[in-house]
Amino acid sequence: MRESEVFLMRNTKRELNPYSFYDTEGLARHFERMAAEGWAPDRVGLFIRYRRIKPQKLRFAITYYPDDGDADGEDVFLEYCAQAGWQQSAGVGDLTFWGDGAEGEGGGLGGRTRHVLCTADENAVDVETDPVLHVDAMHRALKYYHSMMIFWFGYMLLRIWDILTGLKTDPLNTLIYGMGDFLSCISPVVTLICGTDLICYNSWYRKAARTAREEHRFLPAKSRPWLQILERAALLLTLFGILVRALLGTGGSSMGRLYLAAILCGITPFAAMFLTYSAVKTGAGRAKRCIVTACVTAAVALASVGVLLTMEQNGLFDSDEVPPELYDEEFQATVYHDALPLYLSDLGIEDENARWSCLSWGSSSPLAAQRGGVQEDALGYPDPNDPNQYCGTKTRIYYTVSDVYLSALFDRCLSTELDYQERHPESPYVYNEVDAAPWDAEQAWRLYNTDTGEWCDYWLLMRGTRIVKLVTTDLEMTDARMAIVGEKLLNADAK
Repeated sequence: MRESEVFLMRNTKRELNPYSFYDTEGLARHFERMAAEGWAPDRVGLFIRYRRIKPQKLRFAITYYPDDGDADGEDVFLEYCAQAGWQQSAGVGDLTFWGDGAEGEGGGLGGRTRHVLCTADENAVDVETDPVLHVDAMHRALKYYHSMMIFWFGYMLLRIWDILTGLKTDPLNTLIYGMGDFLSCISPVVTLICGTDLICYNSWYRKAARTAREEHRFLPAKSRPWLQILERAALLLTLFGILVRALLGTGGSSMGRLYLAAILCGITPFAAMFLTYSAVKTGAGRAKRCIVTACVTAAVALASVGVLLTMEQNGLFDSDEVPPELYDEEFQATVYHDALPLYLSDLGIEDENARWSCLSWGSSSPLAAQRGGVQEDALGYPDPNDPNQYCGTKTRIYYTVSDVYLSALFDRCLSTELDYQERHPESPYVYNEVDAAPWDAEQAWRLYNTDTGEWCDYWLLMRGTRIVKLVTTDLEMTDARMAIVGEKLLNADAK
């Protein structure tokens, strides 16, 4: 091959690491095949980075050294390996590429614990000669990764439990709001993947520890590339979902700011741990790591606060609410001008003196959707001098239109909405079925006061897989008005 051809060839390349973190034998055999093709590992992490070398036959060994602060012991171990003919190819901390002494990049699982060693000597003694110590060292060195997986597994289990509880107590709102975000939808997948990985690792560890004690040999692990790829993709998607939910789902409320602050505070220790163990040089003792951890934690915390303040100053938390309009010297009123599927004017209610406020809202998920609206006089408040009198128009209309796409849960959603006393145990109100024909509904119910024997202006209507809740104030619902409500909310795409 001509020198010009060699010059034009890539000197580095990357590939996704499909090997489990405890499959040291599988990864070592892979590196040997790559070396025969002219590539040697330079960095090992989520991706493996290679540098071009002369194709040759090399033996590789991957070993873990527990990150227990014994830097001197680790240096002695590496010196012993060098004397036996094993040179460091890639690891965590200060890395050197085998053969040319150039510095590489660090990163890994909790400190300077993993080392990729290689030798051209086919007769070189194995790096790990005691299988018991080998398995124990791997288990202790991987405690950080193991703890992280347990954290994610527990977190996702809590999210699933929250969803299941919501489906039992309030299925309609859970389908709409509790499962409407990306994070909730992916939670079962992440839980399954993390749980599978934890089961696989613990199963291998128990078998490997027993084999090492009883048979005095190391039991290689078996990687599942599909599981590793799914696990890393799921974790990245989960982090992405948390970030998106924090940035876009907070709105302008104080609770939104608190939610985002909680997210930032929650990632602070993990970010600090990652940055610390990536930055500390080889040979760092426990005291140095503690100091660096404290400094990095403080830096990340301050950066998180700075992000919050910057976002607030740039209007991320600003509400889309129409500013209050001052109508007299004593009162202020906020007027909204949202488009509604049903107005009081459709029911024949007109008042030129009223300051009509029309507010709409909505949310949806792949399983259900809900739209709501309210129209009322913004100045329709009781007179301070006579609470029985209103300064404005008392007439008001409020409604929600809910569509359940998951038909198997529709009956459960409907029964929960009808069980008024379940949600309000001390209330004397119950839903009684009424004539549905005027509404052009399949079924209709009206709220009834069992103590007074009076009907309330609360209706629940059903048609197909749509549930409409209607509340009126100071408005007589005639058959003609019921027909209009049915046409606008039940039988139309209420947007």
